[in-house]
Amino acid sequence: MEPDYKGSRRMRIAICDDDIRICELFRSIVQRLYPKAVVSLYTDAGRLLREEKLPDILLLDIKMPGISGMEAARRLRENGWKGILIFITGNEEYVFDAFDVKAFHFLVKPIHAKRLEEVVRNAYYRGNQIGAAASFLKDAPLTKEELKELERIQSAWMDRIS
Repeated sequence: MEPDYKGSRRMRIAICDDDIRICELFRSIVQRLYPKAVVSLYTDAGRLLREEKLPDILLLDIKMPGISGMEAARRLRENGWKGILIFITGNEEYVFDAFDVKAFHFLVKPIHAKRLEEVVRNAYYRGNQIGAAASFLKDAPLTKEELKELERIQSAWMDRIS
């Protein structure tokens, strides 16, 4: 997340689809929902993988020339990226593969704006929960009870996305 003018953190959201029109459409929806979010567009997964600053939330097409979205997701996870992954694709056949890379959601094109908004809102909310927990952990020691509760919440969340 990037610092905003109030010192809090701005969510970084990336959209990666080989169709620039889809990227721009999704960006307009995301920016309408979260005008302070930093939104980046990519038309190929290779460029995304070369970025130093990875997003908190990634909307990723699967079928793209060069590196597929599924391969990009695998590489990101192998390199320790823990962001929220939302697949956007025209192919339902990859839905089960999405579990292997801990996808938060799997949207099939054509995607209705209301459905995209709902999924992005849920991802944004989840990202804020994770970001707040990470900031808290860095700044304050936990009691044993707090640590157990945090582990319980994290385990429940991981069970839901696995």
